[in-house]
Amino acid sequence: HSSQEILSSSDSHSFVQHLRERAIKRGIKAELPIMDVQDQRLISYKGLMSGIAHQIDQASTRYAADIYLVGKVKEMEFSMDEPFFEGRWEFWFDNEFLTAKFKSLTAREAAEFGIDFVVDAVVASDAVFALEQQEYQWVVAGIDSVEEYIRLKKIFEDFEFIDRFFLKKLSVDQVMFNISTRASEKKIVELLSKRKVLVENPFYRGPGLGFQIGEGFN
Repeated sequence: HSSQEILSSSDSHSFVQHLRERAIKRGIKAELPIMDVQDQRLISYKGLMSGIAHQIDQASTRYAADIYLVGKVKEMEFSMDEPFFEGRWEFWFDNEFLTAKFKSLTAREAAEFGIDFVVDAVVASDAVFALEQQEYQWVVAGIDSVEEYIRLKKIFEDFEFIDRFFLKKLSVDQVMFNISTRASEKKIVELLSKRKVLVENPFYRGPGLGFQIGEGFN
């Protein structure tokens, strides 16, 4: 179409429905901008297409999302009965600008491509690699109540790649435990550090690895 617009949450375009459906299927929540007076004051079609980062950030702040996905899409001129689209999806993640172009996709395919682009990037950053079953011993300092120990145990048990968590020693201010897993110990450490649940204890000298609870623990 010749019209140029920013799709809003109330828009009837099939893109809106396909984005929401794919997001639900992939286990995330996707919201489109309301595009009310407040949004229109902060961002324009021209500003969005030119990729002015501070304008996009300002307009997105009210939605408090973890990731802001921007799609720049246009209908291809040779579209027949079912329109085909070309364009690109882009977003910032872990201080890296990611972009992916597409061409000759239906509205559903283009929408699914955008949602998958985000989810796959996040999953890849948190990925742990399947190995033979391994057992690791960890010591965590800063655990000084039964409630905190239960929270720690639940954090590990909620990971699908942790097969078993078992306590070895519980003492004042610290807990020693073993985990049984098929995942890389290094990737588990990276994942917990990224979420700021645990941080490595520079003073711990073994056996196993030593940690302190981080600001994201509570």
